[in-house]
Amino acid sequence: MLAIKRDVAVLFLGSLLIVSLVYIPKAYSQEAPKEMFDEAFAFVKDVFGLDVASYDVRLGSYFQRDFLGVLQEESVSFVFESNESRLEIICNFVDNNLYWVSILGRQGPPRMTKVFSNEHEYVREFLGRYIAYHEAAKAYLEIFREILDSVEVGRNATKVSEQDCVKFRVHYEREYNDLLKCTMNTARFEWTYIFNGVEAPSKTVILDFENGTLKFFVDKWDLYQIGSCDIRVSKEEAIEIAKKAAEGYSWQVNYGDKVVNVTEFNVKGVSKTELHFGNYISKSEARGGSPLILYPIWDVIVYFDKVYPGDVYGLWIKIWADTGEVSKITPMMWMGDHPLPENGANDGEHDVPQVDNRMQTLLITCIALISVIIVLTVALVYSRYKRARNPCSQK
Repeated sequence: MLAIKRDVAVLFLGSLLIVSLVYIPKAYSQEAPKEMFDEAFAFVKDVFGLDVASYDVRLGSYFQRDFLGVLQEESVSFVFESNESRLEIICNFVDNNLYWVSILGRQGPPRMTKVFSNEHEYVREFLGRYIAYHEAAKAYLEIFREILDSVEVGRNATKVSEQDCVKFRVHYEREYNDLLKCTMNTARFEWTYIFNGVEAPSKTVILDFENGTLKFFVDKWDLYQIGSCDIRVSKEEAIEIAKKAAEGYSWQVNYGDKVVNVTEFNVKGVSKTELHFGNYISKSEARGGSPLILYPIWDVIVYFDKVYPGDVYGLWIKIWADTGEVSKITPMMWMGDHPLPENGANDGEHDVPQVDNRMQTLLITCIALISVIIVLTVALVYSRYKRARNPCSQK
């Protein structure tokens, strides 16, 4: 029995060693550059307003990765602990500029350098502190503060300043229960680029609150640029272009070893027509080769009279609004994968920092290795047990 335990332990520890040496990305073991550490820590202390002196602070993780294949993203995190509270703060930088901050794992109310009566008051001071921290953002942040001051405190509001190309929204949701039946109070302050009524959801600044405390902060205003504001295709023209493009479209369906090309279908109508500034998140697909340059684009969804082979019920057709060119056609599948929208076309849901493909690979690999370990361990134990029960096999 001791031999069985020894073999199992050796097998398990050996497998863990292989995982740790081979599959963990080296980028996750790097130390954060001092300049980035200092910049992130300064944001936490001077802009977020955490009373860092009242916490024990330790550096969490640091890693590098590509951001949309065109720039370098770096992330550094801190863990703050005291007798009363604990929280982790993650700061993400793209091209050495802070663009995303997440406050996670909060336990107890965070100790702040100043107490505010409401989120509105905090946001106003936050923007002032952020101007001092990020001087290059002064021009648009001062406009944001002016717009904030023009709305009533504590009320849901939407305000558009076409002159400044800004659409501001503030939304409160009070005293509701989340999935865990916890009573929640949330607030979101959001400034989005807009031109002639057309929004660029990716070019935005957001402060999101949960129970009175900042949950995350996003600044992608300077990260994304507008490549063209020239809108030459009307809604009616976009629909006609989409219908014409659908006529010549086909898709393939696999039936065992056979591949069927579906060419005959009937378009019944249009269920969605939306104009916005966007691009594709893949560098290879992005217009101009950069996902960070946004162009006006029509999203037109045409639906069929029935569901056709491949569970296809319609087509999602993208048309560049400044050229009239059909950019992409994607089959809409019933109970299938919804096609990935281009950057910024996510119906109000904002993109989060990219999921690191290496971590996904690591997770899948670990699951596979653990499965192999379990199978080998069971086989080894069974073999030992069988030999122990059969004395003849030991002669």
